[in-house]
Amino acid sequence: MAFDKDRVLSLQLVGGRVLIVIIIAIIITNLSLIASILWSSKLRCRLRNLAICCLSASDLLLGLFGASLIADRYIRNDWVHGCVTQLVMFVFMNHSQEFVATWYIVLLNIDYIMRLFNINTTVLSSPVKTLLYVVLLILPWAAMCAVVIPIYSFRIHPNVREMWRPDFCPPIIPYSPFATMTTLGFFVPAAIIILTSVVMVVVHIIQKMKLGESNMAANFIGIRDSPTETLSCTVEHPMCFIIPGLLTVALHLPLSIFHLTPGVWNNYERGLTLWIVLLIIRVSKAMLVPLSWLTIPDIRAEVKNSFTCTCCTRQASGEGNGHATYRRFVDDQTTHNDDPVVTISCR
Repeated sequence: MAFDKDRVLSLQLVGGRVLIVIIIAIIITNLSLIASILWSSKLRCRLRNLAICCLSASDLLLGLFGASLIADRYIRNDWVHGCVTQLVMFVFMNHSQEFVATWYIVLLNIDYIMRLFNINTTVLSSPVKTLLYVVLLILPWAAMCAVVIPIYSFRIHPNVREMWRPDFCPPIIPYSPFATMTTLGFFVPAAIIILTSVVMVVVHIIQKMKLGESNMAANFIGIRDSPTETLSCTVEHPMCFIIPGLLTVALHLPLSIFHLTPGVWNNYERGLTLWIVLLIIRVSKAMLVPLSWLTIPDIRAEVKNSFTCTCCTRQASGEGNGHATYRRFVDDQTTHNDDPVVTISCR
């Protein structure tokens, strides 16, 4: 079918430039989140936070590898990285990263529900718990390798290499295995994410009715009240996990439906326009989901501290003057003459 070549080139150029902006945001947000978690000795010892780091790492790969290659292709209007690289990029963008990201969200939701019902692993010894954490953290990547790679290896068209040219390398694969990968990599985990989100809301409402508004802070926290409270005894508000999960599902859904809709490329110009728009929506997920994890109080506080630490360091080293004030919690042994407000000067 004929199409306006100049219009297509203009569309690709705009799409490539938009992707470049999103890629920069992906790198900044994910690196900041990963560094903040790994830098904190309190945060990096929890399965929840390590799973968030692994999820952010997959989003970072999406920006550094997948989206950057597509942006390069659209801006150059040429593919110069070889057919093998294009095939790997195609598999990673369409199935591998989606598979890993959605199943990490499932892992995080299940971990939250276990803590919600007070099911913990404190009875396990430290080596056993470490081994369990390692297995759970590599499970989404291992499952992706066991599902996606074999399907592409054995079901891709046997004569596809004969069709490859330096600037055009179509990964020809039948509809059935393509639909199978999309189902296992998105629709099944998306259904589990929605189901577990409903469970979180229902349990939250039930506990809210039983305990009352005044006692909810003892079970669901928004901001940590006690500085001596341990990380293991806190249960975050369910929206801290519902928002990232539903955001992931919502931003992945349009392109997944597009992949399974027959005849979308009958009109090339319209299909390309729709593809670029939906691709930008999906790639933006790697920028927005890391920001949504800031709803978790511990992570939000650590990210905030990481950005304010530089200022405090400069002040302490004599590059600036300032002071910090904190309020001391007053207990029964504190006399009325003690001032609960203490000021520390940085000079």
